[in-house]
Amino acid sequence: LLYQETRGPGEILRQFARAVDEGDCPASYELLDESVRARMTEEAWCGRLPQVDQQLDADFTLERAVLLPGDEAIVRVSNGQVDAWTLRRFGQRSWRVVGPEDGSFAAAGG
Repeated sequence: LLYQETRGPGEILRQFARAVDEGDCPASYELLDESVRARMTEEAWCGRLPQVDQQLDADFTLERAVLLPGDEAIVRVSNGQVDAWTLRRFGQRSWRVVGPEDGSFAAAGG
């Protein structure tokens, strides 16, 4: 039998936050949505890890995850500088991080 990953947006955001907290650039970059990776190289992402680490605490409290039309979700958390994160569906059973709800990853280049 093939194992297929099934992860909700809150679980993926926590996995992403842990990778960022540990300074694991490749693992956190892998969890970024394709739209972010298309605008930012992994090298540029690695340079942003300290800033992102300040925005998102790996021990955040999940307040609420809201599914939106278009296969997106807003995950609201507490215990970090940024309290709302956007994720986009990845395949049928998982999610990838688009960034803070304010779109600050969208402005990134590299």
